[in-house]
Amino acid sequence: MGDKYQPETVYSLLLLPTLYVLKGAHIIISPYFVVVKISDNEVQSRTGIFTYRLDKLQLKTVENIEIVSTLLGKEFNYSTIYLYAHGSWVELLYVVHLEEIKAQIESNLENVRGK
Repeated sequence: MGDKYQPETVYSLLLLPTLYVLKGAHIIISPYFVVVKISDNEVQSRTGIFTYRLDKLQLKTVENIEIVSTLLGKEFNYSTIYLYAHGSWVELLYVVHLEEIKAQIESNLENVRGK
């Protein structure tokens, strides 16, 4: 390597960017570890890689549906759906085919409420 460079300097130049990328890797791979299940009377969202979080919400308690689309989400055709109930909420992350999923949830809501 020559007399100008110490091995520790070269290792740090390689190691620090690698650690920086690995630190943010969960943001890149997290969409692949989201499972959403919609049944006739319940919505479930399971997120996580090593430890996971399971959120459930009964459709009969849903009061509001909120859809959030970022600029990148619009470009890559994904959004986040929030279902709000009294005292709780469920976040459905990285939803593709937004209109289909929203229509299915609204249809299930109408069936549960008996409209």
